[in-house]
Amino acid sequence: MLALLTPLLLLWLSMGLEIALPAALPHGCLLYPLVVGILLWRLTAGRLLLVGLMLLVDWIARPTVWPLVSLLLPVLMVCCGGVTERTVTYRERSRRMIPQPVQAPLLTLVLVLLHQLGRQTGGDWLQLQFAGPMVRGSAGLLMIAIPFSAVISLLLKLAEELGIRRPLQRGV
Repeated sequence: MLALLTPLLLLWLSMGLEIALPAALPHGCLLYPLVVGILLWRLTAGRLLLVGLMLLVDWIARPTVWPLVSLLLPVLMVCCGGVTERTVTYRERSRRMIPQPVQAPLLTLVLVLLHQLGRQTGGDWLQLQFAGPMVRGSAGLLMIAIPFSAVISLLLKLAEELGIRRPLQRGV
């Protein structure tokens, strides 16, 4: 329980900051990189459940049309986590995995894309006229989220080098 308290407080603080300062911090600029960082630190079922619940709380606090981020994030993290079976050779496993320094920014980019897609209505999906406003709406979000996720990626690597975190300690 104590291991889930720190991620819970970090996510709650980031949601509070984003809600308190909507002009300075776009929706998801701190939350999505922290979500990815928490799941990359150690991918466990408890953390996945905690992050999913916090994303649903965020969706209730600031609703969009579709909660795509909270629905598709568990599937995305399990797919990107690599294969954990011992019968798979190293060569097959290394081709499937995303390189570690790129994981946090790339997953943050995917979460921002899912968030922007979730803001569109059904009519926009049918007309295919949402690409322009979607790109313009996510520019401010990406300017904060991608560098923040790169810093989180560097902190994850530093934690591995200092022995605070083991690199292959993931499994659902």
